[in-house]
Amino acid sequence: MKKIYVLLLFSILGVKTFATHIKAGEITYTHLTGLIYKINVNIYTNTDPLTTQADRCNLIIYFGDGDSTMIPRINGPSLLCTTADGEMFATYSKKNIYETTHTYSGNGLYIITMEDPNREAGICNIPNSVDQSFFIRTTLLISSSITTNNSAQFTSIPVFYAAVNVPYTQNITAHDSDGDILTYELIPCMGNGSPIMGYTYPTGFSIDSLSGEISWNTPSMICKYNFAVKVRKWRNGATIGEVIREFQICTVAYTGTYASSKKEEKISLYPNPVSDKIFISKINNGRGNTLLIYGLTGILIKNVYLSENSSEVEVSELTRGFYNYEILSDKTSIARGKFVKN
Repeated sequence: MKKIYVLLLFSILGVKTFATHIKAGEITYTHLTGLIYKINVNIYTNTDPLTTQADRCNLIIYFGDGDSTMIPRINGPSLLCTTADGEMFATYSKKNIYETTHTYSGNGLYIITMEDPNREAGICNIPNSVDQSFFIRTTLLISSSITTNNSAQFTSIPVFYAAVNVPYTQNITAHDSDGDILTYELIPCMGNGSPIMGYTYPTGFSIDSLSGEISWNTPSMICKYNFAVKVRKWRNGATIGEVIREFQICTVAYTGTYASSKKEEKISLYPNPVSDKIFISKINNGRGNTLLIYGLTGILIKNVYLSENSSEVEVSELTRGFYNYEILSDKTSIARGKFVKN
């Protein structure tokens, strides 16, 4: 791999004064053969045309062995870049996958890093977030006693939505192809290789170290909040790797309706358990709504637009098991729950 000259790095850092876009991301690795590893950098960005952008066709990665290189984006169409332009996953939100392979020289503990100056502006728990760089790292242990070592991987987008004044839970949905044990730890978001000065966790925010489920007692303000999770990989009682993934939660207004009586009017799905069709109790907000159905690992399985009058959804294609659901109205969560498919 070629070395990256300092002049090139300075030219990229020079974009910082007028660009802002990174929401979240992580670095993962896959063992190919011998000392050869595939490295992926996944970056999630804001594409709102009202903000200035610093979209990357390529970015710099440091392999932890003194070597570094520019790696190309590989997903999405190829119109503006010679390789690919990324893929939209929500309005003004894009997933960008960068990929390369690297051959290490031998056994060792390698810290793989990526830094970009263009963190998104307006993050409430990061002081002057637009002026803070976005930094992520992943640790790889290569040892003659370890036959294969693949990093933890993620099955969900790290950009979530929570309703103000409504308790929130979400699993970060990491898995390990080697069958190793994973543990989870909240850490401050990082910039310039270190925790960001003045970073604070959202009040009442926590994570279960074994399941990876995050809990937020009561989001209190409409804003964007970022947090990072260190996912450690354990084998035979020892840590053999870790991935730091940064997430973003956008808090939005809760628009659920309340009856005039003391009893809350709830939106529900029935029957539960269900076999073929599920029905949704009438939603009296005068708008179109969307039903999202997720597997227990957090993967979005079904997305159904609901007109004001529709209340019936076909679910016969789902396999037997437990599912989570969410109903959105104008991108605002108005109901969440679980159901069983027979």
